[in-house]
Amino acid sequence: MMKRIVLYISIAVLPFLFVIVVNESTKVEPHRVMLELPGKPVVYTLNTDKMLLNTCTWDCHNIHCSHADSNKINKGRVKLIYNFIIDTNGVHEKQEGKYIHLTLLTLVVIWPLLMFALIIGNIELYLKRKKARHAH
Repeated sequence: MMKRIVLYISIAVLPFLFVIVVNESTKVEPHRVMLELPGKPVVYTLNTDKMLLNTCTWDCHNIHCSHADSNKINKGRVKLIYNFIIDTNGVHEKQEGKYIHLTLLTLVVIWPLLMFALIIGNIELYLKRKKARHAH
C-alpha cells in the first residue's frame, strides 16, 4: 500500500518538477528564456511590458506581436488548441478577468487533475486484473 501511495505522489509531482527543470534550463539570463525556432533563436523577455524591436515581451501577448509573421509559435496546432480552450470557456480575450481565470482553471487545475485521475484509474485497473489473474 505504501508503494502505491509513493507511486501516486510521484505521478502527481514529477511532471511539475519536469516543467520547472525545463524552464530553468532554458534561461539564458535572469528573466529571459531562449526558444529555438527554425532558422533563428528567439529570446523572450519575461519581465517587461515594453515593446522591443527584436524580442517578444508581454507587450506581444497583451497587445499585438509585431514579430508574429516570423514567429512560428503563433501558428499551427498550438494556436488551434489555444483557440479551442478559449471557445470552450465561452469567453473572449476582451473579458480579461474571466479569460485569465478560466484559462488557468482549465490548463492548471482541470486538465492535470483529469490526466492524473485517468492514469490512476489505469494503474488500478491493471493491478486489479493482475491480482485476478494470479488468483486463478
